[in-house]
Amino acid sequence: MLVRYIPRHRLSKKDPNLPISEPVEPIIYYLDPGVPEPVKTALLEGAKWWDEAFAQAGYKNAFIVKVLPDNADPMDIRYNVIQWVHRATRGWSYGSSVIDPRTGEILKGHVTLGSLRVRQDILIAEALAAPYLQGNEVAKTLQAMALNRIRQLSAHEIGHTLGIAHNFSASVANRASVMDYPHPLVGFNDKGELDVSRGYANGMGQWDTQVIKYGYSDFRNLDESAELAAILADNQAKGLEFISDSDARAQGGAHPTAHLWDNGSSPSEELLRVLKVRQQALTNFGINNIKVGTSLSQLEEMLVPLYLFHRYQVESAVKLIAGVDYEYEVRGEGAVKGAQVVAKQTQQQALA
Repeated sequence: MLVRYIPRHRLSKKDPNLPISEPVEPIIYYLDPGVPEPVKTALLEGAKWWDEAFAQAGYKNAFIVKVLPDNADPMDIRYNVIQWVHRATRGWSYGSSVIDPRTGEILKGHVTLGSLRVRQDILIAEALAAPYLQGNEVAKTLQAMALNRIRQLSAHEIGHTLGIAHNFSASVANRASVMDYPHPLVGFNDKGELDVSRGYANGMGQWDTQVIKYGYSDFRNLDESAELAAILADNQAKGLEFISDSDARAQGGAHPTAHLWDNGSSPSEELLRVLKVRQQALTNFGINNIKVGTSLSQLEEMLVPLYLFHRYQVESAVKLIAGVDYEYEVRGEGAVKGAQVVAKQTQQQALA
């Protein structure tokens, strides 16, 4: 016999009869005390976003984030930990868990965040905006963009340790999930200058809230199957899709909305917009992209992410060509849309 469990932390209401109740025991995560400021505060703030989602699932103070006590061992299985590590080169961040295979209960969540990530975000921001011609105010805006990315990264990796998979279709629904890979959303201000103020979303997306409702709601005294079905129906009504790694990572994948590092509901239209951003940034690229006293060789390192700024949106648009739209289905689920070939006009637009 095969039984499938949703990986999840143990969480239940003190009073299941109340629409909003404190939990019997909250989920507590501990942040590495060695993280420097202002990154430390950004990680704490991003982690606390999850309490918003648990509130929507009927809990009060269910998700708590603290700084790890000095005498605590981050490898101790009793602590859910957000750990800050150093690498010589850029590397992935991870959200892993220790799970009881008999029940699916998550016994320990362990997030590992690489310190070089924020440097990459600053590098991209500096490459885009040539900030050191206009003074410190622009530089502060770029730092704010990088810290917003750190908040999002904190929430993303913690999401994995809560049992949540990537959703690479969230970007087409107005950045509906922190579990997508976000590309910086760069636009133009009223003066026609590049604007990074909306670079990364701030807070939980609709999809994240729905996932927590599905996985963590306390359905005692209710028809659990009916409640879960209602959440799925609500997802469809809100236009929320879920496509994960196996159907999104391949550059030659067929799904038209499953992409990494993209933005927008129309991949081809967003590509044209991104190319305009790239063109302006390349036109302005030069000595003002680096601080006084910085080695000129830094310009070469900075140019690479700028020159390739459009590369993921290209992959996104390519998937429209001969693309097939579909969703994950289970037997007995009811009405589903089935596989649908991408409209001819949409494919032609991607080729234009």
